[in-house]
Amino acid sequence: MTSSYNDYTANVECLVTPQVAGTIPCANVRVDSWHIPSGIVLANVSFTRPREVDMLIGARHFFDILEQGQIKLANHLPTLYETQFGCIAGSYDETEEDYPRYFKQEDIGEPAALTTEEVRFEEHCQRTYHRNAEGRFVVQLLFRESVNQLGSSSSLALKRFLLLEKRLARDPDLKAQYLAFIDEYQSLGHCREIKEEESPDILPTASLYLEAIQ
Repeated sequence: MTSSYNDYTANVECLVTPQVAGTIPCANVRVDSWHIPSGIVLANVSFTRPREVDMLIGARHFFDILEQGQIKLANHLPTLYETQFGCIAGSYDETEEDYPRYFKQEDIGEPAALTTEEVRFEEHCQRTYHRNAEGRFVVQLLFRESVNQLGSSSSLALKRFLLLEKRLARDPDLKAQYLAFIDEYQSLGHCREIKEEESPDILPTASLYLEAIQ
């Protein structure tokens, strides 16, 4: 980061995002009555017109950029602050009564005690997460320790499966996409076919049951 106002430079690590913030200011600002002294170099000569924010600088660099010079234009107008990039206009309208309200809004309070399942889930995420080549965070699905806790759901699953088969029979394109997805899901090792002898609940007429693999 280099200033065109003087010889100030700084090395800044930036996080590149599609958008930093909305346009600032939100509307054109009239400065006819500001009476900015001649010879003042503004950091942004077009600060009165709405523009996108190019960079958001944190407090670590902000106080290095801010200089001591100030020019108060009027009681009802912003103050010009000298910086390493030239003068910027700013104002501070909060009163002492605003401080308690501000800190009350920012106070997040004491964290709630986690349940046993929440603790288990958090430990599972910390133990299994990783970041893939695309930069996305990936975490393994968390299963209950005993599938018996899920109760008997085979009849409901079969009913929904038969309804799905009827829907796919009416839409060949959707059926082809669904079959391709299931084939890929199975080839990746995320599920397997359950044989009839493995589960007495499976009806002989059922063609395929898939079981998620932990």
